[in-house]
Amino acid sequence: MRISPHAWVRRAVFAAAAVALLPCAAGACMVAMIQDSIAKTAGPVALGTHAVWVPLNVEGRDTALTRDALDSRARSGRVTLVLDDLTAEDQPGSPFAVYLALAPNADPEKNDPHYVGRFTFFNEINAGPLKATPSSRTYDVTAVLQRLRDAGALAGPIGVTIVPERQTQGEVRATIGRIELRAS
Repeated sequence: MRISPHAWVRRAVFAAAAVALLPCAAGACMVAMIQDSIAKTAGPVALGTHAVWVPLNVEGRDTALTRDALDSRARSGRVTLVLDDLTAEDQPGSPFAVYLALAPNADPEKNDPHYVGRFTFFNEINAGPLKATPSSRTYDVTAVLQRLRDAGALAGPIGVTIVPERQTQGEVRATIGRIELRAS
């Protein structure tokens, strides 16, 4: 049986799409394919017993993210904050709160408009020979950014602040491999 050239093209396109979608979790690859990186941290972030502020650098440049750079890269649509490759050697004993665009030395307040969300290291503990698969957390920060723009509170270098919510149990040996701001 002879197959028409159009049928071969359709089959090739279908096969390529199927191969591209194989490693994706249900629906996750569709989001990943249409998201553009706005800014990210320069390297891994070590968490401790106190607040950690890390600057976000404009993707493709070695410059700090500012409101102008953010506005030019995230014109419309959703903006997400992604914490990738979370790992911990021991349970820190505290959830961590995440804030966006706080000043580098600012202490967040209760009900702070910069608040994004919180996370724990429940499934990321590397205990002895058992090594957990690093995981990620994703937060939709579109409303947070709009609230900060409206209040005139989106100034200076834009970074991420991560704060333990309560006293940690001894030394914290936890890291976030990369923090990234994405537009879709």
